[in-house]
Amino acid sequence: MRAHRAALFALIACLIPYAVLLLGFPASGDQDAAIHAIYSRWPTAPNPAPFPYRLLTVWSRPLFATLYAVPGQLGYAPMRLFTVLLCASTGWLTYLLARRLSLPRPWLAVPLTMLQPVLLQVGTDVMTEALFALVLAAGFLALESGRRLLAAALWSFLPLARPEGAIILGVLAALWGFEALRDRRALLPLLMLGLGAVLWELTVLALTGNWRYLLDTFPWPVHGTQWSGPPFHYLLRWPLIVGFAALVPWLVGLRPSWRAGGTARLSVLFCAVVLVIHALLFTTGGFASTGFDRYFATLVTSNALIALTGVAWLEERFPRLRAKALLPALLGLQAVQGLVLVELQPLSHLPKATLHAIQEARSRVELAQPLVASDFFTFVFLDLDPGGSRAKLPVSREGALARIAELPTGTVVIWDNLIGQWWYGLATEDFTARGYEVLWERDTALQSSWLSFASSTPLRQTVLVRRKGPP
Repeated sequence: MRAHRAALFALIACLIPYAVLLLGFPASGDQDAAIHAIYSRWPTAPNPAPFPYRLLTVWSRPLFATLYAVPGQLGYAPMRLFTVLLCASTGWLTYLLARRLSLPRPWLAVPLTMLQPVLLQVGTDVMTEALFALVLAAGFLALESGRRLLAAALWSFLPLARPEGAIILGVLAALWGFEALRDRRALLPLLMLGLGAVLWELTVLALTGNWRYLLDTFPWPVHGTQWSGPPFHYLLRWPLIVGFAALVPWLVGLRPSWRAGGTARLSVLFCAVVLVIHALLFTTGGFASTGFDRYFATLVTSNALIALTGVAWLEERFPRLRAKALLPALLGLQAVQGLVLVELQPLSHLPKATLHAIQEARSRVELAQPLVASDFFTFVFLDLDPGGSRAKLPVSREGALARIAELPTGTVVIWDNLIGQWWYGLATEDFTARGYEVLWERDTALQSSWLSFASSTPLRQTVLVRRKGPP
């Protein structure tokens, strides 16, 4: 009972930085979150389309879109609160798992999970990593409780939350496949790993009649060079992923976790394989990998267990370490680290800048007109784009140019050079050359309001209206 009280107190304390992020930032500005919000709130395309059931596509993450559809009907803020609830649930499940593993001071699993900087960066947003982390933690707990069949069933739905699920299932299939050769009792859990994919495909067939629907709507090129980086990109950023306070315990905990076997070894294996695959994808430019730290928010439970094992090892070897007094302070600093990383992210400040541009647009034109926006996230967030269909252009430059050329007279455009260049490759001149008139424009910068000494990102914002329609 005392352990539960300590864990509950830790959980409440860990929710403080999440509350700060909820109150301090109306949204993250990450356009991926806008797409996930659109697919959850409007799971079918609002207009006739060759692929009307976007809820089923790989990009929509059907498990994510289905669960978020409920808070999504209430608005964007409830969706953000739902993400916080998922993060808190993941922290609590990791604590229960630490107790099952008989790790000392299992309540530390809560802050070691919830205060990882990567989870804080997505923990108040409509992103898929938090749900993936929760399902992974639930599967770990089921496995450690002796319910392998339940663990396999839970983990089978990981690919319906994020692509890393296929990596996790591949690792499990290899391990359990070898075991099934020696013990037939491992065969049923092995087969159960396919449950989620089978249900996904059966639903696709029932609603579309097209067994190739997932392939036809596959969102990424297999190969690409638009984004790529060095092979050690993620290793160099690992202190920003697990947090400076948890880095040394995590490194120390790798060996004893591997030697412990079972769930602890599986945690190390999942981390290693996901890290290697993401490094390969980012190095080769495969599947449009962009090198984001947030991919590893999926592994917060594994990282927390490894770090907690490292804490136990350090205390055993160095009894005067006084980790009980030191760790809360370090984890508090880790929470600050997560907040600072969000504050220094230019996209965190983009929604406020877009809100200013919207106010300028509203003082000049009626936004009920056809609307196009580079930062379509903010427009979904403000419910200015019912159905989530108007504000988003085709992603390719050629497709976007063709689309803006055919839009009718009176179309309003609210554009910025940051998202505009990143997603569409379009600048203000591409609009003015096609019959659009500039109504308002400003040059500003995206930078921290309380870390003004940090570098800023230049931003040009423009409001345009189409005076001359398509030929």
